[in-house]
Amino acid sequence: MTLRKSRRRPGARQQRGNALILALLALVVTGLAAATALEARQIEAKRASGLAEASVLEALRNAAQAAVYEHLNTIQQGQPIEKGGIVVTPSSETGELTWSPTVSQLRGMGYLPSEWSAIRSTLNDGPYRIAFHRIPAGCPPPACDVQGMVVLGAPVLDMGRTSAVDGVVIGPILTKAGADGGVSLPTAPATISGFHGTWTAPNPLAGNPPGVVAMRFGTQTGGFNQFVRVGDLRDPLLRGNLSAEGNLTVAGDATVRGAASFDGGVRVGPALDPCITAAPNGILTVRCSGLINSRDGIFQNELGNYSQVGPSGVSTSERINGFSGLQTASGSLFDRSDPSAIRSESGELFVRGPSGTLATLRAEGLFVPNALVSGSIHLTRAAEEGAACEEAVGSSPGIGLGVTADHSLTVCIGGRWIIGLRMSRAGASCAPDGMSATDLDDRQSLICRHGSFLRTSTLISNFTLINSMALNMSGGAVRVVKPICNSSGGRAAEALIILSPNNEDVPAVGSSTISGINRFAIDEGEAWTVVLERSSDRVPMAGNLIALVYCHYPS
Repeated sequence: MTLRKSRRRPGARQQRGNALILALLALVVTGLAAATALEARQIEAKRASGLAEASVLEALRNAAQAAVYEHLNTIQQGQPIEKGGIVVTPSSETGELTWSPTVSQLRGMGYLPSEWSAIRSTLNDGPYRIAFHRIPAGCPPPACDVQGMVVLGAPVLDMGRTSAVDGVVIGPILTKAGADGGVSLPTAPATISGFHGTWTAPNPLAGNPPGVVAMRFGTQTGGFNQFVRVGDLRDPLLRGNLSAEGNLTVAGDATVRGAASFDGGVRVGPALDPCITAAPNGILTVRCSGLINSRDGIFQNELGNYSQVGPSGVSTSERINGFSGLQTASGSLFDRSDPSAIRSESGELFVRGPSGTLATLRAEGLFVPNALVSGSIHLTRAAEEGAACEEAVGSSPGIGLGVTADHSLTVCIGGRWIIGLRMSRAGASCAPDGMSATDLDDRQSLICRHGSFLRTSTLISNFTLINSMALNMSGGAVRVVKPICNSSGGRAAEALIILSPNNEDVPAVGSSTISGINRFAIDEGEAWTVVLERSSDRVPMAGNLIALVYCHYPS
């Protein structure tokens, strides 16, 4: 639907205007002629019905107008409008977005009384149709206007006579609507014409019947678009300064995109007792709850000294002065009156408890009079086996611990570093025989033998049982995966399999029921193929075998 103002050639303006007037006069004359043929009571009843219909159309026009004013910015952006959970989504008609709210939707949005039930006309049972769109076509959103119509969805005809346009009913509707009323005339049924050609719009009904009545609405209706009205929901977008001699009251939020200057300070809260005041001299006062909620707080003077308070803690370029110490939720710090507080004195840091000093941090290190409990201790002091070491630190005797380059743990005994826990690898050189160590790779125990570290497990037995399993041979040969045998001291280990019978089903050969049995495994690299067969003809046999899988470590 597109509303458009009438465009005429200068020389033909008066002629076309006269034609429309003559057409409207003809409609009125037709009404008068019809009136002469009706009784006065019937005429009055028709006029009353026209006035009643006009009030309904006017209420619908006002409701649609209110919806447009309230959602003007949204409509200009081409978006759906929503209120009270009801959404009206525009549809694209001939490339132009058109919003078509129903009467029920306007009522649900609160633009019509909640008890409103008029959805179809009592004149001709025609439905009320409401639609509006943006003008001009292709306008940038801030410059778009909105125009629409409330249309009676069926022509108003004199069904009692010749089914011609019923001017007796339409006349009061147009009179009440004024310049915003329009009708499709018999002389131009495809167009709905406003009074004196002030506006035109295409007839939205199929077949373009004459007698279709409409009322227009929109941001240009009545010529008031350029004025800001009382209760106006539009943003006036003032481009100059705004001055007010009196007070300014803002019911909603205020957004200031530039700088805001206050010569007399700022007050937040009750006028007589504000909770926050910002004085012109730079003093900020917070009363009421007294809380300041901020992600970060930075206090800086003209010399560049600052203190910062944030989620990660407090940092300052100067000192923190606490005359009585510092208190935290878990205890106090440097508080002389608290026997359990941490205290610093003469370059030493004392950690105290109810039983006295628990630990002392000095230049020589950390001193703990009792046991030191920790999830893990990382030693960084390098030690060399047999090198000199100090058994005491200062005046405190003790035993020193260190770590060698190969990660072995050392103990300072008799002024020399002694290996307490040796770390090495299988196959590494060693001396003397019998020396023990732990493998760095798999943490197995190692024994020095013939100048090389061997795994203790290989010395206890040449065969290490890895797995035992029962093999069901009823389906033929069975595949068994070899284990991974770790080497020991550079000597390669070998995977072995030993087969023994569990029960075997021996078929007869000729008249004899006794036959030899073959049980063997074929080496196929990563696995063995186990076979159970009769010796005489090598026919596969059913039965169960016991397989023992070993890793063999040669001496």
